[in-house]
Amino acid sequence: MKAKWIHKIETSSHCNLKCPYCPHSKGLVYGNGHMSKETFDRVVYWTKILNPIGQPNDEEFVWLHGIGEPLLNPDLFYFIRHLSKYVKVGLSTNGVLLTPKIIEGLNYTGLSHLTISQHDQQATAKALKILKEVDMTQRFTLDIQSTFNDDWAGQISKINVPNKNKTFFQCAHIEKGGVHVLWNGNIVNCCVDAQSYPILGSVYDEEIRDIDIKIIPLCKTCRSGKSVIQKELRAYSNSLTQEEKTELLWERVERDTNYRHMPDYFTYGMEQ
Repeated sequence: MKAKWIHKIETSSHCNLKCPYCPHSKGLVYGNGHMSKETFDRVVYWTKILNPIGQPNDEEFVWLHGIGEPLLNPDLFYFIRHLSKYVKVGLSTNGVLLTPKIIEGLNYTGLSHLTISQHDQQATAKALKILKEVDMTQRFTLDIQSTFNDDWAGQISKINVPNKNKTFFQCAHIEKGGVHVLWNGNIVNCCVDAQSYPILGSVYDEEIRDIDIKIIPLCKTCRSGKSVIQKELRAYSNSLTQEEKTELLWERVERDTNYRHMPDYFTYGMEQ
């Protein structure tokens, strides 16, 4: 799948919480940082080129979060104002840093959607109270994410996942051509990968539309992987058995990613 649209922009990989059901608590291989204005301007440059043509109708927003807390970036309001001129912008926050001033600021930046992830019930209740008390017409839609049922494709031990009932959906990358931009401008294959490998390119490249988004070992344990893998398997000869197809597919994936930082990548963080 060729790169078609900008899906997520990691405005910050720092976080003010250490939730056991998030890979951030284990540390990010690619490091922590805030996206700069210069890098974000390059993201906007590519968004203006790609998204009007390639953004699917069922993907309404471009998200300003990755594996981190976006409100930690001091330039977030600038980012939203800049990007919202061209696409609908959404972001997810843990809500801890929300104040009347920040909520009012978000309301006038052009933000279209705000998700509060309820990692801290008191913080969420405080944020909802502020939203009711701030005297203004709310310009963005709001939802509360209170159920966490994702083991981040096996990067988190299942015993740390609060809700065991998984939901399944199409992968925005492999199946829809969306790319994920890290805080440093690197473009990667997957928005849930705490290692963020392989690096497919950079927003500073002269051309990113030739980027190939392919399956990686993480797909094998991802809740969206079942659909992705089956499509890949259909590319093999019908004369092969299902077991042979699976073996060939993952031999190829392992060969292409044989210099992953962690040799136990397939079982990293999973119950043995």
